[in-house]
Amino acid sequence: MKYKALESIDTFLFNSIYKTGINKKIAVILGEQALDLKVLLTNSHITKIDILEYFEYCILQEAQSDFEIDEGFMGQYDIYPLDILSKSLFENDPQPSYASEYIGIIGECFLGNLIDFICKDEEKSLSHSFDSPFEAWKYFKEIFFYQYQNYLYDYSKKEDYSKILWSNPKDWNSWDINVIRTPKGTKYFNEILSPRFYNKYKDLSVEIDEKGNILRWIGQINR
Repeated sequence: MKYKALESIDTFLFNSIYKTGINKKIAVILGEQALDLKVLLTNSHITKIDILEYFEYCILQEAQSDFEIDEGFMGQYDIYPLDILSKSLFENDPQPSYASEYIGIIGECFLGNLIDFICKDEEKSLSHSFDSPFEAWKYFKEIFFYQYQNYLYDYSKKEDYSKILWSNPKDWNSWDINVIRTPKGTKYFNEILSPRFYNKYKDLSVEIDEKGNILRWIGQINR
């Protein structure tokens, strides 16, 4: 059966495979973590620049919903399951994980004022809580992303309530930090990135058999 890579503007890549449930069979073959990325990488014409643009598109699309950070960026089915990340993995990134590139694009979106992070008990967002956005990103990346497994659903910490503050990372958790899309990010996504991304993949489809095997790509990537 043939599935469109992108059905309409401002939708996720490969939505069509989830509508039919064939994603479950594909996941048996490719693995369920970061499934969309794995499917995309089976296309021999995909370049690293395409992957980085895909990361940016997904990040800004997720950020529009004011999700908890783990729901937006770090779930099992997202681009990369960050619960298994470490500083060592960032520095020795094995292909085709693209772990360091993924976090790098999150950083670029933050530094470009396209996204921001908010903390449950803070009045100011992350970008406005430090002397500069660069200082804020370095602090947040090295503490939260490099040690993300320390902040996963620790309900014992939730019961023993303490204020969740940027200055108190020992009490951070994965449900009290949210990612948001800024007005600048929304304007960029709606007027530039989303139309460009749709035009790029609107003529591309993938043929997948009933067992979940990817047989061939049909159509073209419009560059």
